[in-house]
Amino acid sequence: QYIAAAQYVHQQYIPTDRELTDEEKELVRYLLDMGKPEAYRFIPQIKEARVRSQCECGCFCINFIDNYEDERFILAEYKSDYPDGGQFCVFVVAVNEVLGGIDFWALDKWGNYDDDPNRPLPSF
Repeated sequence: QYIAAAQYVHQQYIPTDRELTDEEKELVRYLLDMGKPEAYRFIPQIKEARVRSQCECGCFCINFIDNYEDERFILAEYKSDYPDGGQFCVFVVAVNEVLGGIDFWALDKWGNYDDDPNRPLPSF
């Protein structure tokens, strides 16, 4: 259900090719460490992962692969509340046996999608 929500909100991606920032690597590692039992197998892929595209709105959604034709599955997720009553969920996905990227969605306190790219992730 979370992937469907993220796909609904984040439909346009900008092609890019860059290394993950240290913050992105730490976030992926943190999520995989607390993820599903099989998530540990993807930890070695973090150091070689590259951002291949990112959401045009400037949010945290980034893809590590070029092709999402195969089904994505969630390896790990973190869902929490913002201090103002909104909610967010950030999760790491895989496609087949490849680390696929970071997806993210946020809701304001009224339950509407909050696509403000300047809204920071709370500390983990």
